[in-house]
Amino acid sequence: MEAAGIDWCAVFEPQPHQLRFLNSRALFRWFCAGRGAGKTWALVNDALLGAVCDPGGKSLLAVRVGNDIRSTMVPELLRQFDQLQAATGINWIARHNRTAPSYIRLVNGHTLWIRPFDKIGQLRGTRYGRVLIDELMWTYTVGEQEAWDQLRLLATLPCPVRGVAIASSPNGMSPATREFYEAQRSGDSRYHVTRAIATDNAHLAPEMLEAVSRGMSRRAHRQEIMAEILRSAHTVFPEYEKGRHVVPFDYKAARRNGSPWILAVDWNTYACAIYIDPRSYRWTVADELVMRDTSERKVGHDRFWHHLLQFAEKHGNRPRFVACDRALPRYNAKIARVLGVAADWSRSKEEQSVENGLEEIRDLIDPHEGDPRLVLSSSLAQSKPEDQRVAPLRVSMNNYQYLRDRFGNITQTPKKDDAHDHAVDALAYAVKAANRRWSSLLGGRARPRAWTQPARRGLEG
Repeated sequence: MEAAGIDWCAVFEPQPHQLRFLNSRALFRWFCAGRGAGKTWALVNDALLGAVCDPGGKSLLAVRVGNDIRSTMVPELLRQFDQLQAATGINWIARHNRTAPSYIRLVNGHTLWIRPFDKIGQLRGTRYGRVLIDELMWTYTVGEQEAWDQLRLLATLPCPVRGVAIASSPNGMSPATREFYEAQRSGDSRYHVTRAIATDNAHLAPEMLEAVSRGMSRRAHRQEIMAEILRSAHTVFPEYEKGRHVVPFDYKAARRNGSPWILAVDWNTYACAIYIDPRSYRWTVADELVMRDTSERKVGHDRFWHHLLQFAEKHGNRPRFVACDRALPRYNAKIARVLGVAADWSRSKEEQSVENGLEEIRDLIDPHEGDPRLVLSSSLAQSKPEDQRVAPLRVSMNNYQYLRDRFGNITQTPKKDDAHDHAVDALAYAVKAANRRWSSLLGGRARPRAWTQPARRGLEG
């Protein structure tokens, strides 16, 4: 492969699966790959190849959020520019604007813009010859369907190889995934898919792959490591089964044996006590507090507070910490002061992302290897009275659902129905907090493999 007189393969040595992606001239291209397969490298290399071959042109490298520009895209771009300079003796960067909107202007006059698509409105009206998208999926401000519809409309300028390229995991049968899938089935030559799994990357050491897989759910491993396209389930936790996840449990005996416990609270609706076995590290949701109110007459904070203190006293008043919602810091500080323990909550909307929290619960209830690491006590309620608003956890695990978009497709956004979401939210707060405070739960011992979360979570540890 030559570009502007440069032997591209000799300079960058792309692996076979990456070369298939770079060689394609289809209008819409998708590098569908598992984690560790070299998606980011391939997309950045494709952006650089297009910029070198299109003097005076414009292209867009679109990422989910602004932080991805600083942490991932620009460092990889600069590394590949250095590699190109070492091979050609030419400093290809004429100007690098690091402040938003970020761009790199090459010596041949091409401008490579690097912008987030979470604020899709700021991109409308701009035009490029090529659009390259990293990890096409939902953000907190734009859905995947909207992002895909808007981004591909931006590739309208004349260009030697005009079009749109995506480097992303499958992310279920999402709208963009479905479009490429149907195009492949019909033989539409405008669409090209390069599929790769993590083991296709010859530079990825087996120990690194094991570390990446560690703590994943079976579904996450199939999708994010093996790059399988999985149909979205209507319920959030299709892996949950009564026979596998509901067990007899005596929390009083667990307390006598010194098992640490966590108090998880979704204010004014639900709380639960989670015990952690100090030998196996298995979590058991042993007891719960469910407010028996209705949609018309909701429980106020004073009444919930009274019941919460009684619930904590029932379990000895000394949880290792309280996990709660970041939206009510005043209440969080109050419960920490009264119980004399730390209260923990997410420090940003991204960290408290509902979608990420659900995946972390899934990692525990259906791990890639071994038995479930999170189970529910058989003493928890199995049903919800018709006139009761908030559902118990066992009911919520069976009935919490995803929203559908206007086309009837299942999205990756859970349906906040004010019934089945509260118990799951509280459980998610506990999982996230435990990943930040695992040392306090284990008395300074090494962090167990079961709590090693994949890097995509973006959590402290």
